[in-house]
Amino acid sequence: MRISNKRLLIAKGRSSKNLEGLSEELIEPSIDIILRPEIGGGEPTLIVVDTGDLHTFFDSLVVRLSTAEAIKNQLKNSHKLCICLVEPEIIDKTLRRNLQLFFPCWEIALQTNRLDSKTLEKIEKIDIFSLFENGNILTKIVLYVASCFSKLNFSEFERLVLLLIGNQTILENLKKIDNYTTDKTINPEPAISFNVGEQQIIINSSYNNLEVENYQKRHLSSEKLISEVWKDDPDEILSSCYLKYVKTTEGYDRVIDFSIPLLQQKLRDYLEEKKYAYFLKQFRRIIELNLLFDKSRQVTRNVVKLSVDLMLSSNEYRSEWLNDKVVDAITRLNEVKTAKASEYIFICISDLLREILNYPELESLVDNCLDNLISLKQHGAVLAIVKHLRFAPQFNEIYWMKQLIQRGDEEVRSQTYKALCNQLKRSGSRIYEILEEIQNWLPDLKRDSNNYSLLHKYALKLLPEYILGTLKTFDSKFYGEQPLRYPIFASLRNDESAQKKLDMIAAWLLHPGMKYLNIDGVVSLDLVVDGIIPKLFIILYGLENNDINPEAELISNALIFSIFKVTNHYKYVTNIEYNIIERWNNLADDYLKKCKLSRSSKNWKLDDFFNAQRNAVIRLIEQFSSL
Repeated sequence: MRISNKRLLIAKGRSSKNLEGLSEELIEPSIDIILRPEIGGGEPTLIVVDTGDLHTFFDSLVVRLSTAEAIKNQLKNSHKLCICLVEPEIIDKTLRRNLQLFFPCWEIALQTNRLDSKTLEKIEKIDIFSLFENGNILTKIVLYVASCFSKLNFSEFERLVLLLIGNQTILENLKKIDNYTTDKTINPEPAISFNVGEQQIIINSSYNNLEVENYQKRHLSSEKLISEVWKDDPDEILSSCYLKYVKTTEGYDRVIDFSIPLLQQKLRDYLEEKKYAYFLKQFRRIIELNLLFDKSRQVTRNVVKLSVDLMLSSNEYRSEWLNDKVVDAITRLNEVKTAKASEYIFICISDLLREILNYPELESLVDNCLDNLISLKQHGAVLAIVKHLRFAPQFNEIYWMKQLIQRGDEEVRSQTYKALCNQLKRSGSRIYEILEEIQNWLPDLKRDSNNYSLLHKYALKLLPEYILGTLKTFDSKFYGEQPLRYPIFASLRNDESAQKKLDMIAAWLLHPGMKYLNIDGVVSLDLVVDGIIPKLFIILYGLENNDINPEAELISNALIFSIFKVTNHYKYVTNIEYNIIERWNNLADDYLKKCKLSRSSKNWKLDDFFNAQRNAVIRLIEQFSSL
């Protein structure tokens, strides 16, 4: 398959199991949905994603879970495959870290366009040394920008060139002097001579060389801003630097690129190897101009890559430099007038940290940077950065949320807990991955409740509050019909570790510490035993009193067994009495009372609803009693 544009395509009418011949047949499929991840250089790698088992692929591309779900459903319902091109280095770095790819993919060889002999000949003929060294100040800056900044449109490119030029000037000749000594305008005043004794004195007889040079500067040439030279004819300057306008794949903008392939990389290598001082001088100027936070996202992306390249090659641009730049940006937030502008600064900082995380040798710089911000009491800034980095596979956002709860002030702790709750809501199939890490925050079973830290209390109430929130939003029409749509159950289908995960849920919800916490004015343990757990089983059993869904039955049996094991273990360790069956019998009686009230008011629909829930609780009591 010949790929000319790097973009994500949706291939119509394909079964995920029938991939033979795909590279020959799929030339330009119809495009219904287009997602364009940022892609750099290198030969593209083709990834085919099975729409029947997408896992977190779209979750990581789309911030809103609802949007990701909509894309998944649209693809699945229309029997489409997702085909995308990614930068090979991203895949290589992921695999080098032994990180799992959370979506099935197949490798398909791509036919790439090879450089023809004429193009290779052009490349060989260009003398990079002469191109750069024979250029004037303006030419050198244009070449620097073109070699270090990719995919800039004309406005972005011009603005960058003018910023780097600043107020520098050059001397512009007004007229050429062929014979200075014959130019009568040079010495308009006649010579004056007089005798002093035997010596003749002559005044204003001629100019020496220095006087000639000064006269030329004053009268025959003038200073001109280099920026004006650029504005006189930018097209000519670009052309002389082998630069041209290239139409983007989207077709609504043109970017500046080298007219000969590989010239950008050759020039960049030359600058870094032979003109490193100049290269470094321009980079420092870019940082001084605050272009890491430029209004153009394409400019900031290039500055990020440039910064990380220097971090990789020089110790000077590592921990101390990074900390200084981040702290400086954050301390100047007071000068920012809008919340949107403040958010943009955090986006740019996060982009830089995200790029750093792609390199194992630099990863520690990110931890060091965030730890430095916490030590400086910049807790809100750390939380903002953590939110933006949450999808970076090398970043442990849960660890840093823990640090903020332990070391932050009261306001940041509260904001972090809310962010953690939102993280769970958006987690999709990652729900257990997150819960397993937060489970380690729970207090030891024998720990005195008076010695619970804020971290312990936040961890205890997180799961029950999350479940309460999801129960409110889960449509009752799915009870029994599609119970595995419920978040806690959704990723347990055909999961060999389902029993272990349900053991964790039961151990968390029934933790003895729940006796000492209140949620919405109710003792947490009462809320769990009388409300949350029965409701989970009502979802699994359904409201029609029919045979339970086979998959749901497996989960319900496993969850009952988990509750049985956990309550017996906690009773043995802490002597706590849960009185599960007694509590559920009381709950069944409460439903019966509600049924009678509904009948007395002739609200038959509500009567059916309460009666169905009562029957589900009775079924739960029978199953639990059998253990």
